[in-house]
Amino acid sequence: MKHGRLIAAATTGLVGGSLLLGIPAASAAPGMDKPNKPGKADKTVSLQASLSELNFSGASGSATATVKNQKIENISISATGLAPDAAHAIHIHFGEKARHECPTMGRDAKSSRSDGTSRLSTADGLKAYGPIVVSLTTTGDTTPASGLALNRFPTSKGGGLSYNRSKIEFTDVAGVGTAKSIADGVRAGEGVLVVHGNDYNKNGAYDFEAAGKSELDPSLPAEGTDPTACGVLAVR
Repeated sequence: MKHGRLIAAATTGLVGGSLLLGIPAASAAPGMDKPNKPGKADKTVSLQASLSELNFSGASGSATATVKNQKIENISISATGLAPDAAHAIHIHFGEKARHECPTMGRDAKSSRSDGTSRLSTADGLKAYGPIVVSLTTTGDTTPASGLALNRFPTSKGGGLSYNRSKIEFTDVAGVGTAKSIADGVRAGEGVLVVHGNDYNKNGAYDFEAAGKSELDPSLPAEGTDPTACGVLAVR
């Protein structure tokens, strides 16, 4: 499957994978929480994450973010060792009942590849990092509803990826919390940044050969949705 076909399939297959990915059926519009009272001090923090490989991808990187009240003022991500020239979905995950950490193969892996080796699927990692609360798309919507919109996520160039975006509003997420409670959790260092997409068989395309269908949407290969790098957004 070519990358262009994967991107198109991911866009049309968003609804099918929404529940497993932690995406609500509908997200509330931003700005539903009451604004800060006049004179109240801004709640601004600087966060950083060191990205480490998942699924033996060899990927690594770093991220920095400034979060003010219920808005990400700016977030920058740099990563290497990714599947080259492929789209990579990137999310901030958070859940009050999650462990607020990256998953590990020994503790969380329940899925397997076609050769019988273990792998971490996105659903396998939910107990560690929680549902999606922000989709770090390059343009347009950034709510969990865009969690599989691969046509709006960054594409690596030769395995390297740089991402920068500003003014991202937190929103209410059904089953997770309000925009305020989610922003509070992320500012407290409980948000987890996850990069997805792993070309397991190194054949230059996301296909169904190495790991079969994605548990998020059977029209997508698992290679395109499995996590490949992860880091906790910790307070600097």
